[in-house]
Parts: sequence; structure tokens; C-alpha cells
Amino acid sequence: MTTTVEDKTTSDRQKILDLIGGMTEEISQDVEMAKTLSAFGIGNALTNYIDEILQDPLKASVDSIVAQEKMISTYLNKGVYDFLKSKKRLIYKAFKTYDDPSSLHYCIILNHNTLENRGKLREFKKSLIYAGLDARFPVLFEFIPKEWESQLTIHEAINL
Repeated sequence: MTTTVEDKTTSDRQKILDLIGGMTEEISQDVEMAKTLSAFGIGNALTNYIDEILQDPLKASVDSIVAQEKMISTYLNKGVYDFLKSKKRLIYKAFKTYDDPSSLHYCIILNHNTLENRGKLREFKKSLIYAGLDARFPVLFEFIPKEWESQLTIHEAINL
């Protein structure tokens, strides 16, 4: 039996809907628990979060934006790793240079440091531009010669 792209999409969609269903059920239980506790003057994580929003809505909004940006940076970092792994035949070594999760700066040593090979790796940057994410989440690929490897300050070698 062969699985078509449409079957996989339907299966993936169903899995996501099941996850969302489970989350909404869990949230409903949390809300009911918060209501019950609140009736007795007792707070929990949900009521405390609501109180924080009510006390300082601007701070709550900024905190939410910061959390979302960290999550996007984490996904982009994973995307960069996966992209670099897909281009491993071009790459001698690759490194993430900073520990900061929001930093998307990478040093890359190519097997053959040519404009053509650099262009193949810049495909990722082009996809960010098309998605409108490049200004807010700049990804920097710094191409360096092999001789400079020992001078690098790196956070993590990327396992290709």
C-alpha cells in the first residue's frame, strides 16, 4: 500500500487536531479548577497569570512578544541546522557562535570556498526574505577559511 501526499497531509492534520483537542480539554479543566479555587479566595498559576495581565497589561504584552520571538528563534535555529545538514556535502565544518538562543550567527567553513557554493547556502536567507522574517530575525552565515578555525570563539559545533 502506498501513502500519497494527500493521505500524509490528512494524517498530519488529524494528529494536530487531536493535539489541539487535548490541549483545549486540559485548558478547560484548568479554568474550572481556577474558578473553584477562586471562589474560596485561593489562586493558582492561571489566576496569578490573569492577575499579572490585569495589573500591567503592557508588561504582559511585551513578555508575550519576547516569549514568541524566542520560540521563533529556536525554530529558525533548528531550521538552519537542518538546512546545513542538507548541504553537508558543501561544508567542511559549521559552528553556532553565540550561546544566546536569539542569536542566529553561524560560521561556516566550506570544502571549496566558491561564490557558487556560498550562493547555495544563501538559499536559506532568501527563504527568510520571502517569508518576511529577515528583518526581525537576521540569519548571518559567515564564511571563513579553514586556517581561521583555531581562532574561532564558538558556542557549538554543528553536527553535520
